[in-house]
Amino acid sequence: MWSSLDERIERYTDGGKPSLNPEYTLSEMRQLVGALLLFYGVPILLMATSPNLVQYFGEFSSFFIHGFLYREAIMPSMVGVFFDGLILYIAWFLAAPTRSLTKDRLLVMYHHVIYTLAARALPTFTAADLVTWRLFLLKLFFVPLMISFWFSVTSELLTQSEILGSILGSGDSPVFILVLFGVSLLFFVDVSFFVFGYLTESTRLNNIVVSVDPTLSGWLICCICYPPFNILTAGILGGLHEVGAVFGPAWLWVVLSMVGLILLTVYALASVNLYGKASNLTYRGLVTTGTYGIVRHPAYTTKVGSWVLITSPFIVTNPWLIATVIGWTTIYILRALTEERHIKMVARAEYEAYEQQVPWRFVPYVV
Repeated sequence: MWSSLDERIERYTDGGKPSLNPEYTLSEMRQLVGALLLFYGVPILLMATSPNLVQYFGEFSSFFIHGFLYREAIMPSMVGVFFDGLILYIAWFLAAPTRSLTKDRLLVMYHHVIYTLAARALPTFTAADLVTWRLFLLKLFFVPLMISFWFSVTSELLTQSEILGSILGSGDSPVFILVLFGVSLLFFVDVSFFVFGYLTESTRLNNIVVSVDPTLSGWLICCICYPPFNILTAGILGGLHEVGAVFGPAWLWVVLSMVGLILLTVYALASVNLYGKASNLTYRGLVTTGTYGIVRHPAYTTKVGSWVLITSPFIVTNPWLIATVIGWTTIYILRALTEERHIKMVARAEYEAYEQQVPWRFVPYVV
C-alpha cells in the first residue's frame, strides 16, 4: 500500500537527516500552495458561507483578517481558526519548504485534478493514490468534527469548573457537578488525542497512514456514529443515557456514576495508548500495549458499557430502551469487526499474532 512518493521520501531521509533533494522546487511550491488553497481553502470557504455549516462552526471571524482590516485583536470563530491555521501553515511552508509525506500526497491529488481538467478524463489511479484520496476525504470529514468536539468539551469543562468552585465555596454537596466535571475531563482527554492523531503523520511519531478502509460498509458503520448521521441513527434506534444522567434513588445514582466514571477512565486511557495513531478508518500500525494488551477493543467495550450501565435504570419505565441498547451495541460490535477486517487486509500475519497474544475482543475471559 506504500506509494512511490512514500518510498521516495524514505530515500530523501537518512536517519532523519535530508540527503537528497530535501526541499521543494519553486514550481512544486507554487503547485503546493495551489493544492492547499484548493483542498483546504475551498472547504473552509464553504464552512464560512454555507448556512447549514455556519450553525456548527459559527460566523466567520478571523484574527488575521479583522486585525488587518480593523486593527483590533479578536478571538476567531471556529471557522476562523481553520482559516488562520491555513494562513500560518502556508507561511511556514514557504519559509521552510522541506519535503514531507503529507505535502507530497497533496501534490499527487493536485496533479490528478489538473490532469482531469486538461485531458477531460480521469487519470489512472494506483492503489496508493486511492489511499491518498480516501485519507483526504477522511480528514475532510473528521478534522472539523473533532475540533468542534474539542471546543465544545473544553467549554463544558470550563463552565463546570466555575460551577464546582462556587459549590465548594458555598458548602453544598459537589457530587453531581464532580461527576459531570469528570465526564467532561475524560472526554477532553479522548478528543484531544484524536485531534492530535488526525492532524499528524510522521515517521518520528511512527503514525504514517499505511491504509484507509476501502470498504463502503466500514465507512458506513463508522460514520453513522457521528454527526450529522448519528441524528438519523438515534432517530431510528433511540438514544442511550450517558454518565451523569439523573435518576433515583440517590445511592444507586452515585454507585452507577462512579462505576461509569471508571469505565470512561479506561476509555480515555485507550485513546492515550493510541497516541498519534488515534483516528478512525486508518491503519498506522498495531498498538498492543496498555489497555490494548488486555482486550483488542477497550474503547468500544468501556464506552458502550458506560452507556448501558447508566441506561439500565431507565428501562423500568421505558422497556423500548432494550432495543436501543441492542441496536447501539450491535453497531459497535460491527465497528470492531470491520476494523479487524481492514487491518487483516494490510497486515494479516501481524494481526493474527496479536489475536494469539490478546484473544479477547471486548471482555477478558468472556468474549
